[in-house]
Amino acid sequence: MESVIFIFSLIDCCALIFLSVYFIITLSDLECDYINARSCCSKLNKWVVPELIGHAVVTVLMLISLHWFIFLLNLPVATWNIYRYIMVPSGNMGVFDPTEIHNRGQLKSHMKEAMIKLGFHLLCFFMYLYRATSYVKSTKLFVKCDTESAFDIVHWFILSIDRYTAQRARLESMNQAAKISS
Repeated sequence: MESVIFIFSLIDCCALIFLSVYFIITLSDLECDYINARSCCSKLNKWVVPELIGHAVVTVLMLISLHWFIFLLNLPVATWNIYRYIMVPSGNMGVFDPTEIHNRGQLKSHMKEAMIKLGFHLLCFFMYLYRATSYVKSTKLFVKCDTESAFDIVHWFILSIDRYTAQRARLESMNQAAKISS
């Protein structure tokens, strides 16, 4: 059961990493004036609630499964996401508002927040990956393979690469000879 929890958390963390990268790319497009503020904010506001839900699910899951350290690590970020969503002023389009995103350095603060979240999610990714593999390994789900078969696979792979590079070199030399003769 523990391995299922961490595998789910790992998948959720991958989605949050991709979402953080999407936020960074979209905000940098706004910063470089590739898109206007309204379309940028509408794109980002569409993903605020799924980010909030994704992070809250993992946080609650760690609380229920009694992984206190990981729960306490996730709690401040989940609380910040909820706080940000609740404290949107009335009349604003959402967390990202096109009329205010260029005021008071909000664009820079949103970019900094997205970078911090990306670093946090990468840290969590490797933590979940370690925990998932340790739980899977402890349940003896891995089938041991002999070293000779693993050596054969690696040897075949290296030979395939050598054949490909040799064939590529022959084609290059033939192309060079054709250019010289013409």
